[in-house]
Formats: sequence, structure tokens, C-alpha cells
Amino acid sequence: MLYGFGCCLAVLAMATGRAFAAVAGGEAGLVIESGWSTADSESVAVRQAADRVRAVVPRPGFLLVLTTSGYDMKKTASMLSARFPSAKLFVMDSYQAVFSDQGYHKGNKGALALLGFQGGGNSYGVAAGDLSPCAAGGTECYSEKRMEVFVREAAISTIRRAIKDAGRRDSEQPALVILGAHFGTADYLADAVTEFFGRGVRVVGGVSSAGNGAGGRVSANGVTLSSGMAVALVYSSATVGTFFHAGFMAQNRRGVITSARGGRIYEIDGKPAFDVYNKWLGGSLGSRPSGAASSIWGPAHLRPLARVINMPGSSPRYIISVSLEAFPDGSISQASLVREGESIALMRGSADILSARGGYVARKALVDGRIKRKDLAGGFHIYCQGAAFVGLAWSKGEAGLVEMTEGIKTETGGRPFIGAFSLGEEGSVKGQGAFHGNYMSSMAVFRQ
Repeated sequence: MLYGFGCCLAVLAMATGRAFAAVAGGEAGLVIESGWSTADSESVAVRQAADRVRAVVPRPGFLLVLTTSGYDMKKTASMLSARFPSAKLFVMDSYQAVFSDQGYHKGNKGALALLGFQGGGNSYGVAAGDLSPCAAGGTECYSEKRMEVFVREAAISTIRRAIKDAGRRDSEQPALVILGAHFGTADYLADAVTEFFGRGVRVVGGVSSAGNGAGGRVSANGVTLSSGMAVALVYSSATVGTFFHAGFMAQNRRGVITSARGGRIYEIDGKPAFDVYNKWLGGSLGSRPSGAASSIWGPAHLRPLARVINMPGSSPRYIISVSLEAFPDGSISQASLVREGESIALMRGSADILSARGGYVARKALVDGRIKRKDLAGGFHIYCQGAAFVGLAWSKGEAGLVEMTEGIKTETGGRPFIGAFSLGEEGSVKGQGAFHGNYMSSMAVFRQ
């Protein structure tokens, strides 16, 4: 019987080009497979992507799903659940396209990517949390502090439901936390994850993107939300590696945020933030606005500010917070949360850096997990939509996005992976907890 089972696996592996792992005692190790489609209907897209997955992973225990806004997410998730009834589903929107070990995928109506997980003794828990009472200035969030409290409470509740869904206890540390965040709340979600699981938590995720500059949808186990968060917990005895990185070069300009509220910096080193930042950029922001706020994103996006995370015994890490607008009072608004007392530094990026970053992040995630390519089962990558479609594609076109994807494929040895373009990125820094940043990449890789 075991011989016959082994022969079936061997034949299937040769047919698909995928390798199957085995652990001591003959039990199958973790096997991961990807699938994708850009069909013009949800039903065809689901069938095509699902058929690619089930050729190698017929009964996944967990399914990571990325879709674009052209597809009906609730319908898509329902059809996938019918095809994979034993799988826990985590779903989030990706901006305009998705990518995988099979390439960069963009359709006329939409794009879909799946990553199926089977074997290895893993367990998974997923849950979705409703944030609609706090969305679009809802009455539950009449102040920044109230929003922080509301999101924290919703996040802790969602995490606990995901733990229960996995059949685990609060005291058990997952190997990985996967996050689908809602626009404007991602920093508070990251803070809640660190509070709950500690600074040693490993995280990958991003802000779900609707494709029109606004927050997108999430879904978990049949609950689909347009204003919500989704959490997936992976419990595994096998190693998971993660890395969270921008790749931009730190410049010789640094200060301390001396006045800030929420996502707005008022002062750096006791001076108006706009004046300090503009001086660092050689005056490229122009004059401080005298009337209404004005956008500074154009000149700022490849020379952004970044929060400095000092690492004991090693070089600092940088969490980019892209500047959006300048105000007559000298303050500047950021796309992610900043706090008084934090060090802030000037960074410099380029299309070449952004193209190479995907592969670099994949390589560093393998190093973090101490996983050799031959032992890699697969991975999940989050890449900033602004970095992709502005910083990279404006210079190199969609060929730059293909190049970025190929870099990940090279570093992972062609193992299965999928990736999303997000409106903000969630990741972890070793020993420092979870963070939300902009213009960044986050990746998790899984050992067989």
C-alpha cells in the first residue's frame, strides 16, 4: 500500500515538475502548489486556477487567494470553497494584477492566484474582522485615539477567533501570521499583532487594494468584507522564514520627530517638517503652500522618509513612510503612522533597485528561515503597488514587473509562490515585532 502511494506521488511529481517532500516514517511533508488565471469570468478563472493547484495538492488544508477588483470576491471564494471543502480560505485584493512562479498575470477583467498547502502536520486558522463602523469617518472613530482603540479591539477579537479556528490556544505561538489589512488601519493592526504575540512574531501581509486608489476587500472562511481585516495563522513544526524590506539606500540625512499626530509630522528636530524635508531634498518640493494643502508625493516617492529601527549589534532597519501632502503650517502627511521621538531618515530609490528587490527579499527570507532551495516548499510575496506601477513600471514598463517576478523565481529555484500588489505592506523585523510601511516588500517562505 505504501509502495503504491509512493509510486503515485512519484508519477505525479514527474508529470508536474514538482517535488514531494517526505518526513521520517513515510508521512508526506508540506507540499505547496500555485495556480492562476486571467479568464473573463469568475467560474472559468476558479476552474483554471484550481485545476493547476489540485494537480499537485488535491486536498489543501489552507488556500491563500489573491484576486483583483474585477472579480466578485464573495462569488469567487464560494466557488473555491466548493472545490476545496477541507481548505481554510484567506482572500485579499491585489492592485490590477497578481504574480506567481509562472509569471506576471494581468487580465482584461481580473486576475486570480492561488497557493494551496497540504501535509506537513500543519494547522491553520483564519478569521475576518468587520471595521465598517470605523470606516470613512464612522461614529466609532471620532478621533485618532478612538480609531486606535477600535482597531486594536477588533484585531484582538479576530486573532482569537483565528486561534480557535485552528484549534489552538492563545499561549501557542504560530509560525506565521498573515494579514489582510484595511486602508488607514494597518499600523494599529500591526501593533495589535505585536502586543498579542510578542516581538518575536513573524508576519507577512499587506493592505488590500481595490485597484482605484482605495482599500480593497478581504474574505476568510465565507465572510467577505469591503471594510475589514483578515487574519490567517499558520502553526507548523517546520521553519518559516520572513523578510520585510524596501531596498532603498539611506542618505546622510537624519533627524528626530519632535511633533507628530497620527500620520502627520509637524516638526523634525524642532523645525517645521516641510522645511527640513525640503532642505534635505535640495528644495525640490518648492515653496511651502500658502493656502490649501498640496501634493508632494511626486518628488517624494523615490526619495522618501523612513522610520529608523535600531538593531542591537547590527545595522539599522528602515520602514518607509511615504509623504503625501504639505500644509501651510509646515506639516507633512504620511501614508503610514509616525510617532514623536522616532528617528526619521532620508532614503533614495530607483527603478533598478525596485526591480532587483523582489529577488533580494526572497533570498533574505530563505536566510532568515535557514532554508536551502532544495528544501523550499513555496512562498508568499507582498509588493507595494506604488513601487510597482509608478516607481518601477513608469521607467521600465510592465517588463519591469516581469523582471521583478523572475528575480523571485530565480532565488526560489522555481518553487511555487504567489504575490500581490498592495496599498501598504505588513511585515516583521526580527526581535522588534510587526510593522506597517509603504513602498516595501514582505515575503514568507515555507520549508517542506
